[in-house]
Amino acid sequence: MIEQATAVLHALAGSDVEALDRLCHDDVLIWGTDEGEVWHGKAAVLSGFAGLYDLGVRWLGPPVTGTGWLAGAVEFSQPGERPVRARVTMVFDGDLLAHAHYSVAVPSG
Repeated sequence: MIEQATAVLHALAGSDVEALDRLCHDDVLIWGTDEGEVWHGKAAVLSGFAGLYDLGVRWLGPPVTGTGWLAGAVEFSQPGERPVRARVTMVFDGDLLAHAHYSVAVPSG
């Protein structure tokens, strides 16, 4: 599942809609880190991500996996910009992404 999740991670970060078409369930739901970032359904993901991002991305450590799900910390990068760390959770229905949720931790207090 880590290989599949890594493929999804790179496809989302690079706006690779051809890969997303192969990797996502028809009823996929993705929540991003920004307030308005929510895509429901493969058609919304494909149209929403077309040309949206061109980011590098890497796992910061081995993701934790369970039956049908995976969670881990990632770092997004873009030349000339400061890297952004995020947490991601993905749920799979078989080999297809059914749900992903990205969040950025904020200091408490």
